[in-house]
Amino acid sequence: MILPVLDAIARVARDTPPRTTWQIKVGTHCNLRCRYCYEWDRLGDRGRLSLEQWRHVFEAIRAHRIHRVREMGRDVVTTIVWHGGEPTLHPPAYVRAVLDLQRDVLGALTTGPECVRNAVQTNLMSIGETLSLMVEAGFVVSVSTDFAPGVRVDARGRDTDTRVCSNLERLLACGTTCGVALVLGQHNGQRLEQVYDVVECMGAAWLNIIPMFRPPVAAPGADLLLDPIEVVNVLERLFVHWISHGARMPVHPLGRVLRTVFRASAAFQAESDSADRRVVRLIVQPDGTLQEQIGAAFRSVSLGNVFTHSFDEILHAPEWEAARHERNSLRARHCLSCAYHRTCDGKAVLDAPHTLAEGPCPVESALCARVERHLERAGIVAVDEAVW
Repeated sequence: MILPVLDAIARVARDTPPRTTWQIKVGTHCNLRCRYCYEWDRLGDRGRLSLEQWRHVFEAIRAHRIHRVREMGRDVVTTIVWHGGEPTLHPPAYVRAVLDLQRDVLGALTTGPECVRNAVQTNLMSIGETLSLMVEAGFVVSVSTDFAPGVRVDARGRDTDTRVCSNLERLLACGTTCGVALVLGQHNGQRLEQVYDVVECMGAAWLNIIPMFRPPVAAPGADLLLDPIEVVNVLERLFVHWISHGARMPVHPLGRVLRTVFRASAAFQAESDSADRRVVRLIVQPDGTLQEQIGAAFRSVSLGNVFTHSFDEILHAPEWEAARHERNSLRARHCLSCAYHRTCDGKAVLDAPHTLAEGPCPVESALCARVERHLERAGIVAVDEAVW
């Protein structure tokens, strides 16, 4: 087990540039009715961002990137994620017009090695003209599928798992770089190792595991929730499987956990938190509301509205400082008492929806401790800094 662990550590511990992800809710209309969907009440809404609204979005992205590069003192990787709903339901002509507008507003940032890149989160019910256009335009593709029947169903209640898996195989066979986003719950937790093997065998670029959020009351999926201990148990089993098979495909959050534990063994000190974090995720809702998710899926902190205010106005408004204060308060509440406080980037606390009591986060902190014990049993008590 030692060689796969060292190889994985060397790969995940390399320094990466700061990143900003803009999750753009192009619209909430969707052709599926996944039982746990947090957009359940808006899935029938066929509205979408207008070109003029997209222009405001791109102007905000440009201004925010300038702000981040200035504050970080280095380049920042910026990703625009087309989200929904199902983004590939929009007409090809609409997508072409938006991309033309993007090039017009962002200019040179749309080309070259440090360019602003596009990504799409799709349920991959079909590989139609719109998705083909996105792939041709260089979009990073993330496919939502859970490898479990009866959960991700269409509007008539019909299962979609087999169809989506077939489409994923077709997409990968064409040489498209794409990964898989999987919502972890009762429906697939006991077979996650097999899911990993299938996804890796297909040639996917990554597997992103997202423990299920509590869905809206109207959604029929609350029975699929795993409690934190169950999530830790499932991810621990997957970690052992992942490492023993060479950790050839990146798995989130296992890579982040391994990096945290490695840094602890090397007495590494992570950068202290500030308003200019290395990883920033901003969300633009269909009405233009700009949000930053701070610890809860339904308690996102509003920073203003990109349709009605310039980024400079948003940056200097009280809401921006309030969001920074809440972010730091949340980390103080949960990170200061954690054994991995100085080596973890704290992202798990900001990503995971919760109403936790004070103390270390119940999933990532516990998973780090278990991974550390696995490394010790493998004879890796400390890792020399030269590894990375």
